[in-house]
Amino acid sequence: MDTPKCMEPRTFMSNMLQACSVLYKYRLPMVLVYNKCDISRHDFALDWMKDFELYQQAISTDNSYAASLSRSLSLVLDDFYGNLPCVGVSSITGSGMETFFGTVDKIARKHLNAKA
Repeated sequence: MDTPKCMEPRTFMSNMLQACSVLYKYRLPMVLVYNKCDISRHDFALDWMKDFELYQQAISTDNSYAASLSRSLSLVLDDFYGNLPCVGVSSITGSGMETFFGTVDKIARKHLNAKA
């Protein structure tokens, strides 16, 4: 997910809905990767994922239909992304890459062991 663009609450929710769709369509393990973390830290997104009220507060000034839909989705998707592993990376600085590969390795091992 493009971290700087996700700072806009509706874009964040749109990306989360897309992730949910992909996860349920393919039924494979997923890691949410916030990129461009050298430009913007992904901490705000992690906070929104942990506490839907913070998300509600962030979108409270937007009175559009899309914002109303996003507020409703935040309640529904709260369970969905509560269990998703998330990492922040920067392809320019390389920060977070070790965590990313470690997370992928951990999830792959868990998935392969579950299939055995």
